[in-house]
Amino acid sequence: MDLNCRRIEEVRVRQGLNQTELANKAGLSRQWLSVILLRGSATTEAAIKIADALEVPLQEILEG
Repeated sequence: MDLNCRRIEEVRVRQGLNQTELANKAGLSRQWLSVILLRGSATTEAAIKIADALEVPLQEILEG
């Protein structure tokens, strides 16, 4: 899935989370979250975990 990484970062910062905290909330390693954000894509499962951790609808963090 293509992600809107800028939107993910906006929400993360607004919530006062650093990448490690977001990764922990999402059940991902910080390294894997970094790779996802650099690539701008993730598996459906990882995208859902990130959206859930940010407490936003999945659609909000998808590109397009």
